[in-house]
Amino acid sequence: SQTIRVSESFASLSFEVKSEGDYTLFITGENGFSECVFAHNYDGGVIQAPGLLDRGTYQVFVGDRSGERHPYTLTISQ
Repeated sequence: SQTIRVSESFASLSFEVKSEGDYTLFITGENGFSECVFAHNYDGGVIQAPGLLDRGTYQVFVGDRSGERHPYTLTISQ
């Protein structure tokens, strides 16, 4: 997991994960925020989650629904 601290209100951030397998991206944070994005057969090994986040601390988790382990790349851009 990764901890992200957002210092601006309504910050526009994009999360991208590249991996193999049946992986997921799960983000939790301020004011009950949570988002989960699943890999699909048509995504070419990349899942994306763009959004506006309030100021605060967020936890970012990359996992695999099958419980397998795969290397991955997590990119966060503004």
